[in-house]
Amino acid sequence: MQSLHKIILAIGSNHNAESNIVLAKMKIQNLFKDVIFTEELWTDPIGLPEGTEPFLNCLAQGYTRHGLSQIKMGLKRLERECGNSKGKRSENIVALDVDVLLYGDEKLKEDDWNRPYVKKLMRQF
Repeated sequence: MQSLHKIILAIGSNHNAESNIVLAKMKIQNLFKDVIFTEELWTDPIGLPEGTEPFLNCLAQGYTRHGLSQIKMGLKRLERECGNSKGKRSENIVALDVDVLLYGDEKLKEDDWNRPYVKKLMRQF
């Protein structure tokens, strides 16, 4: 039997943000064990042009027996279900972005760990 891995996800949206975050949370609760979420914070977009809509962000922490590649595929599917597409992204519209920050002992998305809102939200776990 595969061991249980701790997972931390960064969740963000700048289009229909409130409803997309609610939908993402519901689906994430079905994907992982013992999921808890941080509060949601509005932030200015990072690395996107001026005039891009602000983002609603939160973090999720849970546990999984699934492999990292399987998780990433499932999260991409979740993003598409919420209306994410390459076309919209090219217009700086992000219906949903879910990134794995931690899988077991492996830290991913190193730059994201340094973002002020991630540091603030991590204190809630």
